[in-house]
Amino acid sequence: MGEDFHVHIVVYGGQFDPAVVGQMPPVDRFAIIQVVKTSLKKKHLNYPLSPEQFFSNDDGNVLRLSPRIKLLRWIDKAAIIETSSTSKEQKEAGTLCTVAQVRESKYLLKLLPLWSSFIVFGLVLSAGNTFFPEQGARMISQRYLIFLLTFEAIIRATISYLSKKLISKFVPETKQRQAQVLRTFIGTVMSTVCCVVAWRVEVRRLEKRKQSENMSMFWLVPQFCLLGLMEGLALHGCDEYSSSHFPERMEEIMITYNNLMWKTGDTLFELLSEALGLDPNYLKDIGCVEEMTIGNSYYPECPQPELSIGIATHSDPGFVTVLIQDQIGGLQVFHEDQWFDIAPVPGALVVNLGYMMQASLITNMFVFMQLITNDKFKSAYHRVLSNKEGSRISIGSFFMNNSCSRRYGPIKELLSEVNPPLYPEITLKDIYNNQSLKNNELSALDKLKLASHSG
Repeated sequence: MGEDFHVHIVVYGGQFDPAVVGQMPPVDRFAIIQVVKTSLKKKHLNYPLSPEQFFSNDDGNVLRLSPRIKLLRWIDKAAIIETSSTSKEQKEAGTLCTVAQVRESKYLLKLLPLWSSFIVFGLVLSAGNTFFPEQGARMISQRYLIFLLTFEAIIRATISYLSKKLISKFVPETKQRQAQVLRTFIGTVMSTVCCVVAWRVEVRRLEKRKQSENMSMFWLVPQFCLLGLMEGLALHGCDEYSSSHFPERMEEIMITYNNLMWKTGDTLFELLSEALGLDPNYLKDIGCVEEMTIGNSYYPECPQPELSIGIATHSDPGFVTVLIQDQIGGLQVFHEDQWFDIAPVPGALVVNLGYMMQASLITNMFVFMQLITNDKFKSAYHRVLSNKEGSRISIGSFFMNNSCSRRYGPIKELLSEVNPPLYPEITLKDIYNNQSLKNNELSALDKLKLASHSG
């Protein structure tokens, strides 16, 4: 039996507040905590002598449950059926787990040492996506920052492709897993070097600032090169290595979630098209739902939030972002010259219109939605504050189109004598060549507005 749910969708920047009602499919929630708790309670039990002593054993006649890891063998005891009562009674009392639950828990537990080794890497990666651009925005030649970001992306993609190609071509299949671990280790070492280089550059920048001098943005080239190297090696290496160790059920959940987000995107763009007075499929037909990227964000608890940057003011890349956030606050939206808290609502999705919808640019990769709607929709400038209440987790699904050659302009059906076009037809490349990052104040499309409307 599924659970009823209501999804309230707020589209910031537009006059839209639809609600979607449906039914959540039944989900067997992952029970790693229950498995560990149960196995600790049963630690006094002897290991079974027969596979039949395990509850719902789908591992066949094999006595040792997979994955077979000596240090985690005690976890198997969570699935032992005790003779004091029936298996049904033990299951209802929460003192018995299935073999499938034990297996999934062991898969995740064996990855904990690997995940813990990426703490430094994760911190540097976070800084690279937030602090590094902030550094560049406060240096001389800041208008060239987009080229530095593009250069870093090229290095990341090239290193990832070459390392994957070389491993598959020159490393025997039996040793490719070890090669992936080595690749990830080298990337992690690069993250430490990148951190040291960025630290020294920032120290020098602050010293120059005290002397009323500015540094050239090109001092950031080494740390952006190292950032690209470490991402190309460690990030993709970690993804490939970890994905091969995840339980099948988690993969099924991600596939299901991905499909649900595609359907949510289809529905949103139909609603947005109708809000513009267009055919329901109009925005989908012009490529607004061609690509989707899902990103998970983790914000650790901060004991002194007033001293941290948090996530700087920005608009999301792409046309639309569908966000799931937990109950820890921190998300704020800028409206009428002040910041408003977006309080978490249980069971709700938050929908932001991105630059492609609105065409205001801050950290600036994709910019079109305000352009194609001729300023009818505007994207939400927002940020995430650090907090000391607890760790925050959010999952964002970004709908975008990365084509650099495709031309976009105001939708002709929206234009009239009283609503003339504000922008010319442009490409993503035009945005790259005309953007301004100065103090994160000037929209790239403001510079591209037609002369009659730029004043």
